[in-house]
Amino acid sequence: MRPRILIGLKEIAGYYGQLALGLRQLGYPVSFWQLLSTSHRYEAETATPLVMQWIRQFCSWRRDTPWSRPFRKVVGIGLGAVLHFGLFLIALCRFDVFIFSYDSSFLGGWEFWILRLFGKRIICVFNGSESRPPYVDGTYLHRGYSLAKLATMTQKMKRFVASREQAANVIVMVSPHGYFNTKPFIHGMIIGQPCDADRIARLVGSPAARKPDDPVRISFYDALNKGGDEIRGLLDRLGQRYAIEIRPIKGMTHPESLRCMAGSDIVIDQLYSDMALPMMSLEAGALGRASIVAGYAYDEPRFSPNIFCAPEALEAMVVSLIEDPEKRQVLGESMQRYVCEEMSAVSVARRFSKLIEGDIPESWWVDPMQTVYLWGVSASRSMICETVRHLTDQLGWSVLQLGDKPDLEAAYQKEVA
Repeated sequence: MRPRILIGLKEIAGYYGQLALGLRQLGYPVSFWQLLSTSHRYEAETATPLVMQWIRQFCSWRRDTPWSRPFRKVVGIGLGAVLHFGLFLIALCRFDVFIFSYDSSFLGGWEFWILRLFGKRIICVFNGSESRPPYVDGTYLHRGYSLAKLATMTQKMKRFVASREQAANVIVMVSPHGYFNTKPFIHGMIIGQPCDADRIARLVGSPAARKPDDPVRISFYDALNKGGDEIRGLLDRLGQRYAIEIRPIKGMTHPESLRCMAGSDIVIDQLYSDMALPMMSLEAGALGRASIVAGYAYDEPRFSPNIFCAPEALEAMVVSLIEDPEKRQVLGESMQRYVCEEMSAVSVARRFSKLIEGDIPESWWVDPMQTVYLWGVSASRSMICETVRHLTDQLGWSVLQLGDKPDLEAAYQKEVA
């Protein structure tokens, strides 16, 4: 008898809805409980029972109610606690395997020990933001967080990762994210990110016909934490030399962003990535579009055929694709084959099923004590160096929470010396 599986409680870029779909196609009884709506409306693309839609609406209302309305906020928190406890009791009785997304939990994480007590299997999937130190995450650095706040957030994240390591049977994450891990984990890029190319094609429809002399259309994610300002500046410079049309993706729903990419010739994912194939490039590949990802983890082991280059090499890569239509076509076609064959919901679910069944190949495990990656995500090397220098000058090297990673700490000491 197949184990009964619960996936939840948050959706990240469509990953978990597609994973649930793939596992169902393999014959597993799967429920996907998404308790919060997303800004890109991925939940609109997944069939959801009416009761779960009501629960999601309530949880989103509770989250979005400001403290300037204290009565509503307190009532929402109280009702939310009762709701989460009730859902946990239902899940405890109904499911055998729990796949938790991001930093999800019913009761703040302490329920994991109850699940283990009842013999449940727990798999935690880390998507990055819950495991990268804040001092190497441009999402926080660009907001101008104080050193004291960064230090507090780092301590909290260290404790979070440790608690999940102790409670979970398996953790899945990308190798460069393992700053605070001490136990082996599964390399997330081996499992892959599920992507339904047929569904994407239905959402997009047929792009308008293009003429040979049309300008080269280049889309990019116009967000500060994706290097949007630098990418726009780069494209503005190239626009003085080449006939290009710049198509920023900003403030769009998921279907709108897909249509923008479908009508483009080149897709630039981001400037400072710590993984070779983020979701935007994966979806561009499903559409048969050439995509480029830049970041300091470009020399990590590769599993996909898209372009992953150093940030300083991004302009040269874009120029090579502008000047060579055949190269764009070959790259787009190879990515489309890769997505359809290796990243389909069923293909990813088949690999994920080995984690569910406990039949995990040795080669999938990563030893975090052997991983030395310094440069995080969404920020330049100089910004991260400056932040680490200021933090350690004022609060000492212990503030990095890397005392159990002497090689990693020594590498930072060498960089900021």
